[in-house]
Amino acid sequence: MDSQQAEAILDKLAFLMNDKGGSDLIITCECPPGIKLNGKVQYVEGLTLSAEDIDHMVRAKLSDTMYQQFQDELEINFMIDYPGKAQFRTNVFKQKDTIGMVLRRIPVNIPTTEELNLPEHLRTLAGLKRGLILFTGGTGVGKSTSLASLIDYRNRHFADHIITVEDPIEFVHSSKKSIVCQREIGIDTHSYARAMKSALRQAPDVLLIGEIRDMEVMEQAMTFAETGHLVFATLHATSAKLTLERIINLFPFERRDKLLHDLSESLNAVICQRLMHAADGKGRVAAFEIMTVTPHIKMLIADGKLSAIDESMERATLREGVVTFDNYIIDLLKDNKVTAEEAMIYVDSPNNFKQKLREHGLGHLIGDGEGAAPTQGWSLEKSVGEEAEEQRRQTEEAKQSSDSMGMAQFGVFVKE
Repeated sequence: MDSQQAEAILDKLAFLMNDKGGSDLIITCECPPGIKLNGKVQYVEGLTLSAEDIDHMVRAKLSDTMYQQFQDELEINFMIDYPGKAQFRTNVFKQKDTIGMVLRRIPVNIPTTEELNLPEHLRTLAGLKRGLILFTGGTGVGKSTSLASLIDYRNRHFADHIITVEDPIEFVHSSKKSIVCQREIGIDTHSYARAMKSALRQAPDVLLIGEIRDMEVMEQAMTFAETGHLVFATLHATSAKLTLERIINLFPFERRDKLLHDLSESLNAVICQRLMHAADGKGRVAAFEIMTVTPHIKMLIADGKLSAIDESMERATLREGVVTFDNYIIDLLKDNKVTAEEAMIYVDSPNNFKQKLREHGLGHLIGDGEGAAPTQGWSLEKSVGEEAEEQRRQTEEAKQSSDSMGMAQFGVFVKE
């Protein structure tokens, strides 16, 4: 196929994912494209792309300069935007000497904190005058969406100057009560570090750093927080304590004492997020660990007693702005938002979690006692007829969705 045909197929695949509510489109050579829906990959069958096809797709979406950058660095991040319809954060990379690409769907409209069911305490944090707020978690757990929602909350309720530095820009914020300036690495600035230095002369009230990756940017974030600015940033870490450990490991050992002091003074909160499958099978549910820096936690950080962080968080309450993953997930169970089986996958300590369930009168969820109530989840006892009917229905729906976007001409349908 030529470049025009390749771009048309990429566009249709992107809209197919968008219409189905998928999170990611995965394209590799000699393999059907895959759409990740509720955390599970489903193939787009009937379409196999060659290395040349994928190269045509990439060339169609990149300028000559950006394509040369990809050739030099073997990977590149950029946004594919269909104004008013859909937008995708895109990563192109080399794999087995061919090209692969992944498109992450980004909502066109920024969801509100209420729509995302974010804890009320996060809105309180978003309204602070100064300090550093770190949003952490693994890849694909919704950090960017939650953070964009909090920035939008600030934008709608406070008269500020908000600067974002991102790689790439994901959610576009229009100025509301605040003035919002968004800078993209590689287009509007050369690096996070250079953008941060310039921000000192741009009179910001709020600064969003897309990701803290090195010591220099971490230092700048703490400096901004200590000098009266509110700083939001993301880090890849799976818990509050591991976030602190990762920050410490960015710095040489001889600077540890000063780092711990500066971190204890500048850090307001660490918010860690995980995504769980909903009990009704429809979508995902976010679980949070929130570590607001209380006076006791501040002392532990300053003294380098990170091993005591978990115990301190366990004793604290959400009223103080602190909740562990396990305690948050118990509340999700009480509200029937997740199943016990799903909960056991995501808690930090399964044995301790079981004991907590018993203490909350939820022991029946893990089979304690006679007449234990069954938990909701997938059944492995469906009849052959039920399985066949469900498969037929899913296939028919997939075909209809594909046909509505013109994919039928390629013989494409989604199959699990």
